Amino acid sequence: MNNLAWHLLRHGETSAEPEQLFSEALQTGAEIYDENHPSMLFFRDGLIHALIVQGKDDDAEGDLRELLDAMRRRLGPSHQDVARTMHHLAEILWRNGKAAEAESLGRESLAWYRDSSGAHAEEHFHAAQVLAKMLADQGNSDEAETLMIEALDRCRVAFSEHHPKILTAMGRLGHLYWTLGRYQEAEALYAALVLVKSQTLGPEHRSTLTSMFNVAAQYVGQGRYDEGEQLHFEVLEKRRRTLGEEHQHTRYSLHALGRLYERQDRFEEAAELFRENLEINRRVHGEGHLETLKRMNILATLYKKQGRMDDARSLVRAQQQAKRRRADRPEASASDKNDLAWNLLTCEPADLRDPERALHLAREACAMTDNANHAFLDTLALAQHLTGDTAAAIETEKKALSLLPADAPGRGDYEAALAKFEAALEDESK
Repeated sequence: MNNLAWHLLRHGETSAEPEQLFSEALQTGAEIYDENHPSMLFFRDGLIHALIVQGKDDDAEGDLRELLDAMRRRLGPSHQDVARTMHHLAEILWRNGKAAEAESLGRESLAWYRDSSGAHAEEHFHAAQVLAKMLADQGNSDEAETLMIEALDRCRVAFSEHHPKILTAMGRLGHLYWTLGRYQEAEALYAALVLVKSQTLGPEHRSTLTSMFNVAAQYVGQGRYDEGEQLHFEVLEKRRRTLGEEHQHTRYSLHALGRLYERQDRFEEAAELFRENLEINRRVHGEGHLETLKRMNILATLYKKQGRMDDARSLVRAQQQAKRRRADRPEASASDKNDLAWNLLTCEPADLRDPERALHLAREACAMTDNANHAFLDTLALAQHLTGDTAAAIETEKKALSLLPADAPGRGDYEAALAKFEAALEDESK
């Protein structure tokens, strides 16, 4: 069960099946081992990864904290699995808006790999990537780049020139350049990967196609739309043929080509691809899955750009119904509740909004996270403002800002919201 579950995860499975298999492995293991036996820790680690791929970050955070504590007690603070679990928890904390704790754990994990003998070069790179992304998102791109290059150099010392881990490291550095808008540098790395992978794996291997996809994205980033379209289309057709239309990589290609058409105001062509992608996600995941909801939102936004408000309204309603079902589940996460709350505060058409319901949901999300998630607090502040309690909104937005680093890219949006609330309160007092 355990091996099958890991096999499914490594091959992109995002359904509940791996979670069920790991749960069964834990139940069986409990009859043989004590709860902190290394095998049980391994099963728990798998279950947590299964939760993460389903978008259940709130559930995963608590479980990862418990697992990390158990590993420290059973394996000792210097064990490699403790370091690996630290940077996984750092990722989840970052996504859950707990930036300071995430960065601290990320640095602790990376320090372990730096002090190791060099036998963990790939893990070192992953830990560096996690921390580098946090730093880049906070505007500290120089240290982020330094970390990635350091880890790549360590990989080059440890492995042969075309070793898969070297190629992975190059791809991750390319991704950092991509997120920083340094498209030419990213393109050079990805193009080199296409050449090597075509020779070693074959021109239609899944990994080769991934690097081709990334080259196409760099063309688009540089405004080279014709080249980007041609390469994206080539990758899409090869993925349909080799992986099938329901594979997640094929769906990525549909989305990327649709975005390119949208960027060029080729709305009908974009809508066709977005509709196809939505229908595939409905078949693969079901109506209420996070991926399906994302695709609904993308298509609804495009319909609004086209002035097709009836079509947009239909999709937004379907999206809200699915989000309500997620948020009303007994096991609903804080993210599920916050997601619905934000939708009910900001959706278009505006007559589908429900600030009172959003306020209740936002309060629940904040309570579930001990008022430590800046994004959830930002949602609560908007709900308070729209339901007439602007003074409370100001205090809540200040709390959200206090949780953000001074140079965080999203800080400006929060400051703008605070200024809006303060101006509104001043108008009310006149």
